[in-house]
Amino acid sequence: MKQKSLWIIVLCLLGFSIYGVIGYKIYNWYLWRAPEYESTTKTVLLSGKVDRLNQHQEDTFWQVARNIAEKELELDSGVENDSLRVEKTQTRHVYRLFYTCKGKEDGEAVSYDTEFYFIPDKSLKSENAKYRGFTAEKEYLADDY
Repeated sequence: MKQKSLWIIVLCLLGFSIYGVIGYKIYNWYLWRAPEYESTTKTVLLSGKVDRLNQHQEDTFWQVARNIAEKELELDSGVENDSLRVEKTQTRHVYRLFYTCKGKEDGEAVSYDTEFYFIPDKSLKSENAKYRGFTAEKEYLADDY
């Protein structure tokens, strides 16, 4: 009788452990999945009026936009976030980002309106993401932005 009870407890613990691991994997996938990844419909995912992203996805798109802008733009100071618009394009796996940032260039305050295409793997955490078609329009600002 004691051995049967022990086996039931072991099986229950094993079941809960497997359930916990699977639950964590699903939760992690949900947090970091690239939204609308397989879609071929143009959709606005993030703008001043629309927010269809969870907080992890939104933070990741902001970080991606900022990192690419810092890489492409030669600013004296760091980049200050201003606005971000994320669209899922009609092409599978491709997002179009419109990012506005501020910084200093040759001692002068500038604002850049940037645009580029972002191609992640299925997960936004992936190190294999790429981008293409970076363009930027510069606007000079008053000294104290």
